[in-house]
Amino acid sequence: AKAGDIITLIRDIESSEIIEINKAITLDGNGKTITVTNNPVFKNLAGTTVKNLNVVTTYNATFEGPIGGLASVANGTFDGIVVSAKFVISAFDKNNIGGMFGQTNNNTQITNSVTYGVIEIPETVASNADTGAAGFVGKHTAGTITVKNSTNNINIKALATNLQVGGFLGLVYQSSAVLEDCVNYGNIAVSTCGPAESGDISGASGIVGSLEQQRCSVCQH
Repeated sequence: AKAGDIITLIRDIESSEIIEINKAITLDGNGKTITVTNNPVFKNLAGTTVKNLNVVTTYNATFEGPIGGLASVANGTFDGIVVSAKFVISAFDKNNIGGMFGQTNNNTQITNSVTYGVIEIPETVASNADTGAAGFVGKHTAGTITVKNSTNNINIKALATNLQVGGFLGLVYQSSAVLEDCVNYGNIAVSTCGPAESGDISGASGIVGSLEQQRCSVCQH
């Protein structure tokens, strides 16, 4: 496929391989489902548009690098994404984890999307204040991440210390976030928080774990 192409799924897929897309294409899931085990669907999505796609992922293993149900690292436009994820991490060396994306960068937009499932991170894993975990995106860097009209239902149990945990975004680092009409129904359990107490906008929160700039309109937890 070349930049500008539109790819439409015509059937459900079970995949054991990680796909990388570094082109500005559009992937229309057409309401179909991609099922993966112990890896994200995509390693990298760069300037990509993905819409109308369901993802089912189960992860119970060691992974090097960011971990996400749809992609490890991404930037682009994502609309109508439904992710059902179960992540039970046995080793997690200071990496970011999200139900949808482990890490996003630049100007990224997520709309009309839903996540379900569970993320469990044991106290034995290595983490620090620059590590994020969340129902949507573990960590965002550079530019602005925008999340609109979306719902998180992922329950997060993060026993590793200093981890930045949020319902939608774990850590927004040297960047900004805009959240509008978003609802978090996921439960968040942490052992210790970062710079602030649970329930504040830093350390652990129902919406964003830790951030530098945020605008939140009609967000509920």
